[in-house]
Amino acid sequence: MPKVVRFLDYRQDRRSSFVHFNRSELHLLLGLYSRKVESGEWRDYAIDQGAGQATFSIFRQTCSPPLFTITKKPGGKNGQRAAYVVTRGQQSLRRATSMQDALSVFEISPGLAPGA
Repeated sequence: MPKVVRFLDYRQDRRSSFVHFNRSELHLLLGLYSRKVESGEWRDYAIDQGAGQATFSIFRQTCSPPLFTITKKPGGKNGQRAAYVVTRGQQSLRRATSMQDALSVFEISPGLAPGA
């Protein structure tokens, strides 16, 4: 027998499980992406939302596997903040509670610059 669900309840359940990048997160992601495209390091990106997380994948070539993946996972029900994870292949490079902290893995320290 089919289960009857109120539309309002269905929408609230779906909204609470939907993970997405907000405007300020997308601003940070696309700012970093545009700087790397300008320097010739990156060429393409993809955004995916599903399975309780949002993913921003970065590619050197469209047909190749992603160079890096930035994933946003939702916080817990008891007020925990969302988790941001930067990975390269299977290797986790940074885990943080803010997008800015997670993306700091891409900043080059002056003492570690090539040729220094």
